[in-house]
Amino acid sequence: MTSEMTRDELSRAEVAAEKAKAEAAEAAAEAALASEIAELTREAAALPTAQKRLDLLIGATNAEAIVPRLSAEQLFFIIQGTGLSDALELVHLCSPDQFKSFIDLDAWDRDELSPAKVITWLRAAGTDADEERFERKLQALDIELVERVLQSSVRIWDLEETPDPEPAGEVFRSPEGKYLLEFLVEGVELSGLKRLVSALYARDPLQAARLIEAVRWELSAELTESAYRWRTARLSDLGFPDLEEALSYFAFIDPNAALAASPLPSPLGAIFAMSPDRHERRFWERALSRVDPAALGAIEGQTIALLNAVLVVDGVDPANTEAVEAALSRARDTLSLGLEQASGGDPEVGARLLATVPLKRLFQIGVSLALRLKFRLDRLARRTPLFMPGSREPILDAPYGQLMSALRRKRPLFIDWREDVDLDAPNCPPRAFRDLGDIARAEAWIAETEHLVELMAALGLDLDELGRRFVEAGIEEEGLFARHSTLYLTAIAREVTGLGFSFAPLPRDSVGDFGAAAFERLPNGQVALRPGFVELLAGKLRRRAVDFSPAHVETAARYSERLTHKLMADLAEPWALGTLDELLALPILVTR
Repeated sequence: MTSEMTRDELSRAEVAAEKAKAEAAEAAAEAALASEIAELTREAAALPTAQKRLDLLIGATNAEAIVPRLSAEQLFFIIQGTGLSDALELVHLCSPDQFKSFIDLDAWDRDELSPAKVITWLRAAGTDADEERFERKLQALDIELVERVLQSSVRIWDLEETPDPEPAGEVFRSPEGKYLLEFLVEGVELSGLKRLVSALYARDPLQAARLIEAVRWELSAELTESAYRWRTARLSDLGFPDLEEALSYFAFIDPNAALAASPLPSPLGAIFAMSPDRHERRFWERALSRVDPAALGAIEGQTIALLNAVLVVDGVDPANTEAVEAALSRARDTLSLGLEQASGGDPEVGARLLATVPLKRLFQIGVSLALRLKFRLDRLARRTPLFMPGSREPILDAPYGQLMSALRRKRPLFIDWREDVDLDAPNCPPRAFRDLGDIARAEAWIAETEHLVELMAALGLDLDELGRRFVEAGIEEEGLFARHSTLYLTAIAREVTGLGFSFAPLPRDSVGDFGAAAFERLPNGQVALRPGFVELLAGKLRRRAVDFSPAHVETAARYSERLTHKLMADLAEPWALGTLDELLALPILVTR
């Protein structure tokens, strides 16, 4: 008896040992695969194009095991970047859940389904020689989605009701002989749809017949609504927040408030969010390069969540790769700005913050720095008129007017204008604030704007009264485009022609007198502004500025220099040629 028990115990021990050995081997294999995936994702993140990332994934030794473990949305962006026809092998290797995510991301325009895009994805998956893989992808799709696709793409003839149908296109006769399906699509969509119908009947003819009957009677709106609810829930699981949560990323907070360390979210899986900035090395990249690799997973997951929130708020279609890249660039700029502010510009401190503070908080700091500038301009606009009656453009000269328009958007942007003298409108599209240098430049411009507005008001500028004068002078349309420089130079022109300093338009017959009072020909033949005119132009502003502050005096001096430059650039040559009276476009306002 004892001997038997010993043999049983030995047998159980051997089984336990074998099980432990198998589990250890499985754990070792899993660890090796995880390490391989981590290395591959780091390599992929460093690659500049979607095609190179695709080649890396497909060329991996364990591609069939690796691809299903990657982030669905990042695989989707690769496919969008290369084109679906070039990424068929990646579609074949993806998991059913990833494939369903591809359709969730691409086949919807807000709450409207595009059956044609669903069929395109089905056709791509249907090119797989592995029938079982295609079948698993098909089974993963919501039944409501399949029904809606069939409802929009197939006309169903019930042969018991209509024994002799007259279809116009290609058909499929159900195996039991009850239905004739007439395909309403052509070309590549037709092949995808035929593959879908064939697969449905091959899997379970009875269930397929029930589905076809449901397609006949279900309301399309109800099917779409049901499919959309499932899709919304899955996108939430992928990290796409609802609108309320997404908007919270753009909430204003005190940018200078102390930051407390918080638990970071768990990694979302192997993703490629950390692709380097190809244009210039920002503070974000400098800090990120110092982060412990063990913390990168959580940072990557938060980066994806952040990007998804930006896409939701901006209403960007995830299938629009160009728009997604632009959104990612703006989000990274704002995040880099917030990180620079929170860390005091120290990359080492920034690295520690990335590992301890949620990216949402750092992003909110960047958002708030820009919002603080917007609020400052809003306050200025409330206390001082900045628009001519009937105009949507501020009376501020470039770049102040363009910067004001960019800053007063719901999400403020920056105008990267670096000319020091030219008052012409800069050809610089608005972009996100990237660093504290941008903030400092914007603050300096706003300060100058405030100074100029105060100086012009002190000189008697009243936009409502001026609008009435423009109507009386017959230049109401020209007045809509007036700027501070135009108005001030007009007032100076009136004074040097003996009409007295006033922002009213200069009579056209006084243009020649203005030119004679403003310009002179030097002994060497060059044209210059008369010293007395320059002193009048600068002195009028300077005397008003002294009543305010030294900063106002500096603003007045810089502005006077810009105005003299503008006069020389625009009027010196016409005056020398004697054609000043003939100019239709002048930097001053004149009556008709």
